[in-house]
Amino acid sequence: MATKKGKRRNTVLTILEVIFFLIFLFALFQAGKILYDYHKGDAFYEDSQKEFLTEAADPEAEESTSRLGFKVDLRKIQGVNPDVKGWIYIPDTAVSYPLLWSKSDDTYLRHTYTKEYNVFGSIFFSHLSNPDLSDMHTLIYGHNTKNGAMFGGLKKYKEQAYFDSHPYIYLIMGDRTYQYKIVSCFTAETSDDVYVLTFSKNTDFQRWLAEVVTKSEVDPGTVAINGMEQVLTLSTCTSRTKTERFTVNAILTDSWENQEAY
Repeated sequence: MATKKGKRRNTVLTILEVIFFLIFLFALFQAGKILYDYHKGDAFYEDSQKEFLTEAADPEAEESTSRLGFKVDLRKIQGVNPDVKGWIYIPDTAVSYPLLWSKSDDTYLRHTYTKEYNVFGSIFFSHLSNPDLSDMHTLIYGHNTKNGAMFGGLKKYKEQAYFDSHPYIYLIMGDRTYQYKIVSCFTAETSDDVYVLTFSKNTDFQRWLAEVVTKSEVDPGTVAINGMEQVLTLSTCTSRTKTERFTVNAILTDSWENQEAY
């Protein structure tokens, strides 16, 4: 005959088994939800690329955005949302997305350019940056996804070989395309000077840029600095702490007119 102590022990074990099973089901549900959200985000942006990007027939023969192998129909996408200011592209990576600007950095943190909720959110300018790229330092945000979409692949720049083989960022801004050469990448706190956007003197900016290059976690080679550069910073979270970010920093090296801009 079972003792009261034994019955209590069996009851406790049963309760624990139920609790662990419920925890397992919740974890399974959460994992499934994440996978579904990621699939939904990937599908949305894949459809966007099909709708707004057109492959150039002969990239070598046309001096337009087709230098990159495609053209962007910005007028069409701006008809959906005028907050779309351009398109960001890094060759041989997942980065090929609409680029947005709003008065608040929260607007597109978890919303697409169609203003629908999505865990991927959008790639967007800091509300403190001018989307006409006239600033000495322009800041762009994007999510660090686990599947490498959005800015999830930027962490690969920590590898020297990847850094060397993926040197350029392109911003296609209507009638012009801007080419930026990556000169630095490093992990920073949100309070780091890399987030300073305005400078009272060119000499201050020159010192700031020299420090940004020096902080690089990989060797950028020789970087000439004269204080007249225009800098682009891509920023994404690291998922380790709420205030830690990974930044990729680049200098404007070229731009050209899109002869057949939409």
